[in-house]
Amino acid sequence: MPATLKLSIGQHSDAGRKETNQDFHGSLIPEEPLLSSKGATIALADGISSSSVSHIAAESAIKGFLTDYYCTSEAWSVRNSAYRVIAATNSWLYSQTKRSQNPYDRDKGYVCTLSVMVVKSNTAYLFHIGDARIYRLSGGTLEQLTNDHRIRLSSHETYLARAMGMNQQMKSQATNEYWMAMVPGLGMSPLQQAGQVGGGMQSMSALPQFKELAGRS
Repeated sequence: MPATLKLSIGQHSDAGRKETNQDFHGSLIPEEPLLSSKGATIALADGISSSSVSHIAAESAIKGFLTDYYCTSEAWSVRNSAYRVIAATNSWLYSQTKRSQNPYDRDKGYVCTLSVMVVKSNTAYLFHIGDARIYRLSGGTLEQLTNDHRIRLSSHETYLARAMGMNQQMKSQATNEYWMAMVPGLGMSPLQQAGQVGGGMQSMSALPQFKELAGRS
């Protein structure tokens, strides 16, 4: 008898050092047959602090993915489905900036990071653009699984190189395993953030290779 996928998801977001919380997060564990054909999804977006509309971008990116991903063809792979949805959302966000009062200033546009995990069967697929991070928490140790899409000019100066809505076309980072998403700016270490959400919020049973998973902050 095949093992049954079981997920427990915990979510928390805090403005941290910022005056307003520009994060948005969401998750969806669908009923069968979608759970088997498409999997469960957890997603996190963080709007850029220089834009007064980036919280709208973050909310749109998450709601768009959680809705549209499950409308893609069952014949498409997880990667193909996710890429198409992310690309469509990116184009929409970019067009919103072009229609705004600051069409040529992306620092004031509909721009946000996006990190998504899709868990299907015994595999977790990660999709990532920006500097929010996905970690694996195991045995009290965090392993960062995504690269920060930032360009470093000096030891004190960096800037975001990739984000949703930043350019008309985009490329995300995709991998096939593990998980814990966090956003920068909370003023605490990743391990401290993990403690804030009560380590091990996201867990799977009946899958020996995925015994210890973590939630998001």
